[in-house]
Amino acid sequence: MSSENLTDRFDMFLGTAAYPDPLNPYSSNDYRGITALCRTDADVVKKIIATTPFEYVDNLFQITFGDSSNSVFPHSHRVDIAGYMHFRFTIPVRYKDIVGGYTFTWFEDHFAAVLAGREVWGYPKKLMSATYEETDDAAVATCTVGDDQLIRMAFDFNSEPVDDLPAIKLNPHLMIHTVSNPEGPGIIQKRILTRDPSPDNKPKHARTGKVRVALRGNRANPLDALLPMEVLGGVYSQGMHVSSEENGWAKIIDQLK
Repeated sequence: MSSENLTDRFDMFLGTAAYPDPLNPYSSNDYRGITALCRTDADVVKKIIATTPFEYVDNLFQITFGDSSNSVFPHSHRVDIAGYMHFRFTIPVRYKDIVGGYTFTWFEDHFAAVLAGREVWGYPKKLMSATYEETDDAAVATCTVGDDQLIRMAFDFNSEPVDDLPAIKLNPHLMIHTVSNPEGPGIIQKRILTRDPSPDNKPKHARTGKVRVALRGNRANPLDALLPMEVLGGVYSQGMHVSSEENGWAKIIDQLK
């Protein structure tokens, strides 16, 4: 086992690396992504953010699938994260004078990616099993948790472009970094963070089109609360997925407790 960087690690168990250290920079040179721009009832969005310090902006939300295969962490402690896939559900929100994207559900298929996102930045990541396949007709991604296939997204390569997709502001990310109370229920610290890696991520190829989305909920993941929803269109993209030293880290903008 390598002993490099053990004194510099920021996870709580110094000798048992759970995710790459440092996280940044990292990149995937063959990223594939599908996004679906959706609309649900405004009361559903307001209920999602009711226990947060964020304010309602719109009833649009975005579902994002990403395949970050062959991710490389050139300066990190040796943790085998390799490729991973993710599904994110993000809504625009306001915090004071900042409008950005609040991800209220995020699934990934690698435990190291889940732990890093939750512990370092406060993203609400959960573990899933994922599939992704491209054919001449479609790009199809699925998310399964336990025995339940919760998400299926299919971008139709034969569909016409969608030129009038509404603009939705999802950067910077707005996160709630929470430290639980080890002595009982509740929390002992809560911070508001912003993070904006978007300047690092410019797709080499992107096109709009029709995307079909099927959602199913279970007790731990009530995604069906978003139904019925309208899918306005989608985007398929290829390119680099990057989190740089300059743009990949978050900023603490407020301490709530």
